[in-house]
Amino acid sequence: MVVNVKADAPIFHNPLSFFYLLFVLPSDASNASIGSGDGTGEDDDDSNSKKNQKKRGIFPKVATNILRAWLFQHLTHPYPSEDQKKQLAQDTGLTILQVNNW
Repeated sequence: MVVNVKADAPIFHNPLSFFYLLFVLPSDASNASIGSGDGTGEDDDDSNSKKNQKKRGIFPKVATNILRAWLFQHLTHPYPSEDQKKQLAQDTGLTILQVNNW
């Protein structure tokens, strides 16, 4: 596999730096658009196929921040116990299933 890298692209010596940039610094998800369209609402797919697709939920920013904080505190073993999942669900206002799927 060949990867093209720009000459001015940052080089990450610490893998956590890259992880931080990917998951902690992204802009507010409520302002981001999902998909690659031009925002007109007109896509090449017919409208029936869109109705059959699942709607992707976006968690509240506070909930995402709590989950990310937990993840960074447990990077060596990022698998919460059942009690930790219950606590995370209670702290975030999400269901245990949502915590499991995140």
